[in-house]
Amino acid sequence: MDILKDIISLGTCVYKQCETMQDCKKQCQRLRSRIQGLLQPLQRLQAQGERNLSTEMTTALSTFQAVLKEAKKQVDDFSNKSYVHKILTSRKDKRLFKDVNRRLNDVLKELSLLLQVYPWVPSSSINQEARWEQEDQQDAEEDWQVFQSLTGSENIEASLEQLKNDVKKIMEANMKKIIETSSHYVQNLMKRVSEYQIKEIKKEELSESDWILQRENEFSKVFKGKYHQSPVAIKVFNNVQAKNIGSTFYLFFQ
Repeated sequence: MDILKDIISLGTCVYKQCETMQDCKKQCQRLRSRIQGLLQPLQRLQAQGERNLSTEMTTALSTFQAVLKEAKKQVDDFSNKSYVHKILTSRKDKRLFKDVNRRLNDVLKELSLLLQVYPWVPSSSINQEARWEQEDQQDAEEDWQVFQSLTGSENIEASLEQLKNDVKKIMEANMKKIIETSSHYVQNLMKRVSEYQIKEIKKEELSESDWILQRENEFSKVFKGKYHQSPVAIKVFNNVQAKNIGSTFYLFFQ
């Protein structure tokens, strides 16, 4: 009975996984349906509390358990979109569960014969092989068509996303260059301004009519004026007696 419990638990886990698969849904749903169909008579057998299982039945159940483990492994693998894409594009046969389905069909035949000794347990028909192959091929073709259409759309989206990232990188690189160039330009400009913002201008080069008084004290007055149409600050000293121009510069920068 423990093996029945283990198989039912494992089988339930696998067909629930099949329900959540995003790719190749036809084949996954078909696998789910077949596993569920094989589990139903075993669940009935378990519910009846059958404990005296024959050696042949135990062997068949062990085989079924091994197939379910392989099915779970493949379902886990095929839940990865990249892996599915690699498999589908690298081989001509698009049937993902070909070997698992073949082995499940063998289990179905064997269990159908062995379950005949339990008249209260319904069993599936053993003439399934030809129909299964036809179903598998049709499911694979439909899944492949869907996969191609989705992959085409995803490729376009991926290309657009890549283009967006490339443009972003180019803009970031250009912006960095612009900032560096601007910073260099501003530094040079500030250097030039700092060198030339204060200079001696001849009085006749200035029009006193444009002067606007800004502030004054006992030593000087500061006006706002224009020099070649550019605003300048004009400092006029009161009663300057010094003949040494160096002294005048000293007072000017105070």
